[in-house]
Amino acid sequence: MPDQQAPYEVGAAANFMIGRSLRRRKYITHLKLQKLVYISYGFYLARTNSSLFEEDIEAWRLGPVIPELYHEFKRFGPAIIRRWSANFDYQSGKFKIPVVSDDDDAAIRALDFTWNHYGWISARDLVDITHAEGTPWKITRDQDRRVINPNLIRDHFRMLLNDST
Repeated sequence: MPDQQAPYEVGAAANFMIGRSLRRRKYITHLKLQKLVYISYGFYLARTNSSLFEEDIEAWRLGPVIPELYHEFKRFGPAIIRRWSANFDYQSGKFKIPVVSDDDDAAIRALDFTWNHYGWISARDLVDITHAEGTPWKITRDQDRRVINPNLIRDHFRMLLNDST
C-alpha cells in the first residue's frame, strides 16, 4: 500500500487535466478525463510510492473509474468538459476549486507526463489501453472485485516506466 496520506483530492488532478485540455484546445470528455486521472495516479504512485489522491479507483465496465469523479462529471455525458471540479466548503459557505500546487514537483511531473504521453490519445483508445490483458483493471475484473488494489496499479505503472527508459 502507499506510504503516506495523499496530498490532493481527485478534483485537483481532474482540474489539471481540464486546464491542459482547455489551454491546448484538445478538449476532453468525461470518459477521457477518468482515464487520464487514473493514469496520472498510476505514474505518481509508481514514482513516489504514495497516492496522489485518497479516493478509490474501481473496476467498472468501461475501465478504471473514480466514483467521486464520475458523479461530479456524469452530467456532461459525451460532451466536452469546460468546467472545473469544485467542492462546497461548509465552513466558509463557498465553493472551493482544488488545484495541484505548482511547488509539488512529483505531482506536476506525473500529471505533465500523463498529459504529454496520453492526452492526445482518443478516449476509445485509452479504454483499450486500460482494458488490456495484465492491467490492474483486467486483473481486478477477472477476480470479480470492485476496488483496484493500489499495489497492482503501482506495480503496473512501474513496469511501464521501466519499459519506457
